[in-house]
Amino acid sequence: MLAQGIVTSAAFCFLLICISAASSALTPNVMDACGDASWNYYPLSGKCYKRISNALAVNQSEAKSVCSAAAARLIQLDSRAESLDFFRYCIKTEATGSSIWTDAVNDGGTWQWQTSGLTVKNSSWDPSGGATQSGSCAFFTVTFSADNAEWSQSTGLRKADCGALLAVFCEKSAATCNPSTSLASQYNSLTMRLVNTSYGVEFYPDTANYGQLINVQCRPGFYRASDSLTAKVSYPVTADGLRANQIYCFADGSFASNVIEVCNPIRCNATMLKTDLKIPHVKPYESVLTSNFYNYTDSFTVNCSRGYVSYTNLSSVRSSVACGQNWIDKTMGEWQPPDLNTCTAVKCEPIMNVINPNSISYKAYNREDSREYGEFQLSSFPYYPNQVSIKCKQAGYFFEDRQFDKIIKCDLSNGSLISGQWIGIYGTDLNNLKTINCKPVSCLSDTLMPRSTDASTLIKTKSFKNNVTIEFGNGTRVTVEAAAVNIPDEYPYASVIAFQCTETSDTGVGEPIAYCKSDGTWNITQLPSCIQKTANLDLAGRKHYVPPAKEADSAQSIGAVVIIILVMFSVLVIVLDLSTLSRDINLLKTNLKRLKSLKKLK
Repeated sequence: MLAQGIVTSAAFCFLLICISAASSALTPNVMDACGDASWNYYPLSGKCYKRISNALAVNQSEAKSVCSAAAARLIQLDSRAESLDFFRYCIKTEATGSSIWTDAVNDGGTWQWQTSGLTVKNSSWDPSGGATQSGSCAFFTVTFSADNAEWSQSTGLRKADCGALLAVFCEKSAATCNPSTSLASQYNSLTMRLVNTSYGVEFYPDTANYGQLINVQCRPGFYRASDSLTAKVSYPVTADGLRANQIYCFADGSFASNVIEVCNPIRCNATMLKTDLKIPHVKPYESVLTSNFYNYTDSFTVNCSRGYVSYTNLSSVRSSVACGQNWIDKTMGEWQPPDLNTCTAVKCEPIMNVINPNSISYKAYNREDSREYGEFQLSSFPYYPNQVSIKCKQAGYFFEDRQFDKIIKCDLSNGSLISGQWIGIYGTDLNNLKTINCKPVSCLSDTLMPRSTDASTLIKTKSFKNNVTIEFGNGTRVTVEAAAVNIPDEYPYASVIAFQCTETSDTGVGEPIAYCKSDGTWNITQLPSCIQKTANLDLAGRKHYVPPAKEADSAQSIGAVVIIILVMFSVLVIVLDLSTLSRDINLLKTNLKRLKSLKKLK
């Protein structure tokens, strides 16, 4: 299927190239490329290929001589473009089952391509054992499967004895065009690159081969005016059919081209990192920003806050922020990582490693930003500074210590800044969390009838009947002695224990009934007492006995306090009145003296 996909893709891409070339009258000519119409030319690799004879099978030395006589060389498959083009030629010539000599030989322990002198790449060998076989020469195999009618190529070179008799295929290179020299006034190799899409793959060659219609694009970190999302720049198509930023390589090494736009460097604004856009989970960093603008790939280093490490190196508390390029609007610089989370939270071990299999984690709470995570966000739980709630997996169960929740938090390990560990909080013992079991919710009998007191005496004191009725959640009902209620330690959830007052007593609020709630507590904190009825009590028209009004025990104390307050208030009033009376008497005496003096004057 892989080979079929390559062939189909190749045919499709080749068709597109042919259509484009036909529309521009820029079509490669095999004579211009190879000098002989019996060859086949493929612009992606820039190679001419020819099978010398379908019946010819010779050793590697003879094969080399045959190609030399044709002013060519043995096949060299040193790049993906060469492999794809040669495989396509093999399909065209129906080289079924052919084992084909290549130009690779073992020269003194080093495998080299004889013509170019380049070392054979490790990736060029068949991974199924091509490099481990014996032999000092290398070959390439193309097969055809009759079962599924598909072509397939070997996944790499294989070793062979140089005297083996194999097929002869030759190659030679066509002319190339170097835009750095031929288009020096328009093409800048520092800011631009060539890109060609063939067989569904993007290739970035340094030079263009004859007959290639190729695009010029900006290198990462650069942009052209037409890259803007709001750009209204447009250029007309040339008479040859070339669009803006397209070039075509001729056999003489020259280019046909349309306008090639200038590529401008992008920049990232650092001032915004001091004001509007803060880097999270890092210590103050403003002092390390030495410039207001940073160029593409420029970066600065920050120190992560406690509990955080570098997102690219989990063993370091130092991380970096770099100037990148926005993938939507290529004219814009963008700080990387895009969300500025260059420091990531320290991770603790999986929660299941520290809890009992019968329990589960169901919610988490971030102690720094108060963010909460639910049961469908479990992947976010085991990170600093989250605290995680653990509960029993089965509904209606709690832990055997009668708690519904266990709380643990992810914090730093002792003495470490980069590793995390779970710590029990709010009374949670982490050491017991792995072994503690869950059990059905129940209520303690001791809270109703303390074992510290004699049960029979308590029943008698509260004027209860000797028997009680107990009904369980499943509908089962039993009658037992009231004094035996606290013999079982616990009663399951939804149990109802109905005490009854004796015939001569009443609680005044209904029968004393205890109900075990879902939180493991009774509906009453203590059993009420039954009050003895008087002989002449009139219960006509009443459901329950209503006890006579009785002064509260604290009433007398409260009354005494009120009387003291009133006495003190009265004394204060009298003292004030006495002081006022004394003042008035003195005034009266003064007035009488004045009156006597006036009489004497008369």
